[in-house]
Amino acid sequence: MKKITIFNHEPLIQRNYQYYQIDELISLGYEVEYISLNNCYTNIKYNNILDSPINKEVQNYKELSKLLINYKECTCFLELPLELKTLKIFILINKHFSLIIKTNFFYQTFLLDKNSFKNKLFDYFYRIFDYKAYKSFVNLINRKLAAIVTNLLKIRLYDIVFTPGTSGHLLYEKVCNINHPDYENRKNVESVKRKYEYSVFLDCYLPYHPDLEKLNQKSINPEVYFCKMNKIFQRFENQIGTKIIVAAHPKAKYVKNEFLGREVLYGKTINLVKGAKYVLTHNSLSINFALIFGKPIYLILLNEFVISKGYEWNALRNDGRLINILSDIYKCPIITENSQIDTHLNSTENYELTLKEYLVADNTKNNAQLYIEYIERFYEKKRMDNIYSDGI
Repeated sequence: MKKITIFNHEPLIQRNYQYYQIDELISLGYEVEYISLNNCYTNIKYNNILDSPINKEVQNYKELSKLLINYKECTCFLELPLELKTLKIFILINKHFSLIIKTNFFYQTFLLDKNSFKNKLFDYFYRIFDYKAYKSFVNLINRKLAAIVTNLLKIRLYDIVFTPGTSGHLLYEKVCNINHPDYENRKNVESVKRKYEYSVFLDCYLPYHPDLEKLNQKSINPEVYFCKMNKIFQRFENQIGTKIIVAAHPKAKYVKNEFLGREVLYGKTINLVKGAKYVLTHNSLSINFALIFGKPIYLILLNEFVISKGYEWNALRNDGRLINILSDIYKCPIITENSQIDTHLNSTENYELTLKEYLVADNTKNNAQLYIEYIERFYEKKRMDNIYSDGI
């Protein structure tokens, strides 16, 4: 039986299980194992970890090295930031795996064209000159140094980069196009049904998101955040006439009535979007579901996303910038703390273009089939290269 190993800095949560299409890979005759590197990297606590026989959690580099001792000429997916402290993991994986694959699932690819040189320059400028962002700047230098070391030592990072859509990615040379997992998951989806008309809020788990800890960034005060959001929700419900249901972020766990009695559902984001009249969010990646099902979008921009002192760079301010970019792309209105809400929203401009260029590569095949097709093509090319090399 052929084998695929998935290394990820996150534990095995439902989203990752679906994104890698693990059940589909197994049905195609592949053995799949998932090795969580969370404890080797950040040791951040996650909610809703799956209890699965394919899941393995390693505690440190020594344990990982021992686990891989008998691995040879294998295939793996690798989702781990390249930093000085993770460099030895990359070296170890180079030793045991002949095919290393990266996936570009977890960012909004279509924002690349809008992320101008000017914006990037300002981001670097803020990082350098704001004392509060010192640690973020140190992390940036850390990753740049790690990249230099990999070049000097000729360490292989990735042999294939799976990227959704047909546009490719300017940062990688070995791009293979696949469908975005959100597009894949649209099939056979049943909408959440209620006796009343509802809109859905795509939760970003903003006050507590573990990525903020990774970035050494302070989040908005939870009491302030939920107070402001509930006021906006109430205003929206009164003016638009639909109740709001919260689609909880995959890493979220709410226990304190944060949304003042509003229904909060876990693991039902795509189902909620399909059944909703409108979609509200900050800049959630799940906005893809709104594009797929043609749902009008409202973007929520809090004051904390735009107010900054001096040359401050922080995650919230970056969220504010992305919200404005999304609004520009899709011509969807922004709701602020005091703005009027557009009650005649029906715009789905640019949805089809985004689907074609950034979400869909081949609608006749699922991603598991595309993975295997590219993997087999890689090994066939390698075999032919070896034959040609031996012939010479």
